[in-house]
Amino acid sequence: MNAIGSRFDFKEIQEKVSLHLRPWHRSLQFWVRAADIYTGYKVFQVRVSFVKDVQKQEAMWERQHELAADKIYAMCSDLGGFFLKVAQIIGKPDLAPAAWVKRLVTLCDQAPATPFDAVKFVLEKELGRSVGDIFEKFDVNPLGSASIAQVHRARLRGDKSDVVVKVQHPGIQDLMMTDIHNLQAFALYIQKTDIKFDLYSVTKEMEKQIGYEFDFLREANAMERIRHFLYKNNKKSPVLIPRALQDLVTRRVLVMEYIDGIPILNLGDEMAKRGINPGGKMAAAAKQNILKSLTLAYGQMILKSGFFHADPHPGNILICKGSEVALLDYGQVKDLPDQLRLGYANLVLAMADNDPVKAAESYRELGIETVSNCENEQQELLRLAQTMFDTKLPPGVVMLQPFSEDSSIKKVGVQSFPEELFSVLRTVHLLRGLSVGLGINYSCAEQWRAIAEEALYDAGRLKDIIGPRGFERGSWEFPSSMGGVLSPCQSVSVLLVCLCSAIVTSEGLHVPIKRLKFVSGVPSEDYFGEIDWLEEEKSNSFLEDTFIGLPSFVMFTSSLVLICMQALDKAAAIYFCTLKACTFGKALLFPTPRNPCTSLESKPISSRI
Repeated sequence: MNAIGSRFDFKEIQEKVSLHLRPWHRSLQFWVRAADIYTGYKVFQVRVSFVKDVQKQEAMWERQHELAADKIYAMCSDLGGFFLKVAQIIGKPDLAPAAWVKRLVTLCDQAPATPFDAVKFVLEKELGRSVGDIFEKFDVNPLGSASIAQVHRARLRGDKSDVVVKVQHPGIQDLMMTDIHNLQAFALYIQKTDIKFDLYSVTKEMEKQIGYEFDFLREANAMERIRHFLYKNNKKSPVLIPRALQDLVTRRVLVMEYIDGIPILNLGDEMAKRGINPGGKMAAAAKQNILKSLTLAYGQMILKSGFFHADPHPGNILICKGSEVALLDYGQVKDLPDQLRLGYANLVLAMADNDPVKAAESYRELGIETVSNCENEQQELLRLAQTMFDTKLPPGVVMLQPFSEDSSIKKVGVQSFPEELFSVLRTVHLLRGLSVGLGINYSCAEQWRAIAEEALYDAGRLKDIIGPRGFERGSWEFPSSMGGVLSPCQSVSVLLVCLCSAIVTSEGLHVPIKRLKFVSGVPSEDYFGEIDWLEEEKSNSFLEDTFIGLPSFVMFTSSLVLICMQALDKAAAIYFCTLKACTFGKALLFPTPRNPCTSLESKPISSRI
């Protein structure tokens, strides 16, 4: 018997058999639970159809959603892995019933943590050295654990700054691929019976993107590429991006700089802790600044570069001092072909302009094939585009309801959907979820209009950018809108404008510069700071409001010269610069205490960003 035991390690055999059967057991678990949830809803639809009282129907639906939410939560929590990502996608206020959102929102970063012994084994195998040789300190308790990896805080030997160590969960890749294949089969069934949308192509793109997430070398390169692009296109990047330590990056381990901040999900608690009214002006200014930073960053990445971070769920966003936003986790990135990037830019303009004809043309350019079941096809195509690709839902739509007969997806069936566009769709939906969570209803299409125009202009598909939209572009990208070398005549015009502004502002230079301490209504020393806001006193002074005189004459003349030189874009930029300079002079000449939040509160967000 001992001889047999020496020849056969029964424990090892048991582990191998268990490992081989695990995907089959996991598939069985998924299908049993998914069938239970699906049939529960189908039976309920029949039962509720016999109830005539609308209020009673709503109460019944609420109870059914609560029952289903518990089952979905249990399935995603028990199976983990890919289903945690599924929970992130569907657990948003605009997409799912309130009962689902309430249950699924807690699953963002609650994947089971890998024991430290296994983490240590992966680290030493990948880096070729012991943990003690590399790190002076290493926190064995992870900062967080997600579906693919977990992160630890550590400090390198001979270094005073902390780092974050991202370590892949052992054996997780095979399980996630099994989950995706099961979901693909389920999607094929659903799109034939209930939802007239090409869900299978969506799941195929998910399979491709998830496969990329297991290569941390690719993630480190993506992180650096996006950082370089955002810093190149802005005087200051709208978001903070951690820097990878290239000598400590492998396919399964990624060491990067540590960024200190609070998770965006904890923003409300942090405000309460500091005694800040969540509905007050300071909180509103901070939230708008956060959303503006994210919107600008994503508009530039998607429309100008085409290479973008495709996973802005709350667990990947930190709020740092000065209300700066840090964007983490570059495992999911997407590189859009120019044809799709520019096609989406056209669709952004169609949505921003509420143009159904242009929306229909954009569908064809993007390769989205639809079958209409209604008379006003173009209007429904626009409505569907706003539902899928804008953060602001169309009028009358509060939540996506694909099973509803009034749904655009029911009226306009999507037969073919380009796989590459799913990352854009998912990114927009995650931004929509953030805006709903922050209590700000805004349209990213309106905010991206100027960036879309610039992308089309740079590609030679737009003749010029003039008028108000050009000034919107300046307000978005003021630091870089003067890019390029000005001609001598243009330089003289700029010099005259600057000289004029200096004359206007010189008399007020005695005003303390402390008044210029705040940016976008948010103190730079801390997350929010503490200050008593003063209501802005509106002045009726014609001179104070318009600055008529020599400065305006020189400003107008300079801009006119540039227009005659067929340099409309730079004229707009110089005009905007002058307005900024005159505003600065106005603030110094008329030292009225101003409320930094007033300008943010008095206008809709679409006119500010």
